[in-house]
Amino acid sequence: MNKFVEMSTFVSVVESLSFVGAAAKLGTSKSVVSQRVKMLEKRLGASLLERGPRLSPHGGGPAILSGVRAAA
Repeated sequence: MNKFVEMSTFVSVVESLSFVGAAAKLGTSKSVVSQRVKMLEKRLGASLLERGPRLSPHGGGPAILSGVRAAA
């Protein structure tokens, strides 16, 4: 999987505050979005999102989010 795709998907999830919203924005399915975020987390060896009633950046998530936004 392309790191850029994984990171941009992560940003979309955070901006949408949901996997469903990110999927709609990216024109793909919720399961694809979830897989991309899981692959990024696996690649980095850290949880990036707090999954609960509301999604929010967690652990290294805020740093990744800032880095991706700065690179874009």
